[in-house]
Amino acid sequence: MLQIKNLTKSFGDRTLYKNVNLEINKNDKIGLVGLNGSGKSTFLNILSGKDLADDGEICWAGKHTLGVLDQHAEINPEQTLLEYLASSFSELFEKERRANDLFLRAGEESENSEQLIAKGCAILDELTVLGFYEIDSKIKKIAGGLGFSPEKLEQKVATLSGGQRAKIILCKLLLDEPDLMILDEPTNHLDVNNVEWLRGYLAGYKKAVLLVSHDSSFLDAVCNVIWSVEFYEIRRYSGNYSQFLRQHEQNIETYNREYERQQEKIAKLEDYIAKNRVRTATARQAQSRQKALDKIEVMDKIEDPPIPQLNFAYKSAPTDVAIWLKISLAVMTTFYNRG
Repeated sequence: MLQIKNLTKSFGDRTLYKNVNLEINKNDKIGLVGLNGSGKSTFLNILSGKDLADDGEICWAGKHTLGVLDQHAEINPEQTLLEYLASSFSELFEKERRANDLFLRAGEESENSEQLIAKGCAILDELTVLGFYEIDSKIKKIAGGLGFSPEKLEQKVATLSGGQRAKIILCKLLLDEPDLMILDEPTNHLDVNNVEWLRGYLAGYKKAVLLVSHDSSFLDAVCNVIWSVEFYEIRRYSGNYSQFLRQHEQNIETYNREYERQQEKIAKLEDYIAKNRVRTATARQAQSRQKALDKIEVMDKIEDPPIPQLNFAYKSAPTDVAIWLKISLAVMTTFYNRG
């Protein structure tokens, strides 16, 4: 469905990834993972067209729709929630309007009435196939899964809190049903029941999903592919997040062994060159080893992420204050238990 070819992105002298080659298939549920600051959101922005890569291309196979979760998207505050969600089906409502116009014209133009009625009926048949008459139940089902009751849908967007607004935007994206859905932390603002519902919905979604989430259990339940930002590239792993962790640990161990072997080889070459470059008898061999050393593509050492150090200024409470607090707490607890 989508191919990513030789994609490279840097910020100044810092490379996020280079020569990334990946593809997204129709039913892929992909979790994008990596350390904070590794470039996950940047990668999503490149795919959605909000940012540009330094090099490479993104190729779609045929015509497809892309939906991106933007929790800060503009919404008409005077719309009701139902009107906002129903806009996902604007093309179907337009088809219904055209059918009604044809039937109206058939009543006014007796000569062409049969043809007009036939065209109108054909549109109604198409609407039936496209699920037009299930729109109301579909909206209520998805809105209900994310915590909006039918009564709540009659309220205006202006009445929503920030968290509810983010949820209704997610709701509309699910109703849009794009061929590729890009979700950056979709569980923000969701309670436990909402998260559980969304987990099941995305796992059963018949199209492709690419998501970033810090919820490992969510990734486990939804994803069948993991893309990991590592070693200045984005690697593909088959399976869910738990399976990825096992494969990733093995890859790290393999990489570290290869890194150590390369470091030993470089050290030996440098030692030989240093000892023999000035000797006439061995200068040629030293030059040969220097050429071999220059051709080595040096592997980067894997650095452990920095551990934050938090220090707070504080003063110890005087002994008499601490004793008074303990006595007060004991007295309050006694009265509470008696009550």
